[in-house]
Amino acid sequence: MPIKTRCPDCRAPITLADAEAGETVTCPGCYATFTAPKRVVAAAHRAGVGGQSGGVNASPLAMVEAGIRRAANG
Repeated sequence: MPIKTRCPDCRAPITLADAEAGETVTCPGCYATFTAPKRVVAAAHRAGVGGQSGGVNASPLAMVEAGIRRAANG
C-alpha cells in the first residue's frame, strides 16, 4: 500500500512506495530532500494506540502524534 505524504518544504502531495518508508527521498516538485514517514499503523502499534494493544480508537493523525510523543519521552 503506497504511503501518501506531503513535502515538508513546498507541501506538495507525494505518493511513495512502501520500500521508501524511513528513507531519504526527494520531492519531485521542489527537489527538497526529507525522510519519508514510516507506516502509520507501525507508528500506532509502537505508541500503544488502538488495535489489540489496549489503546483507544483514534484517528490516524492521533496515532502518529502519540508515536511522536512517545518517541520524544522515551
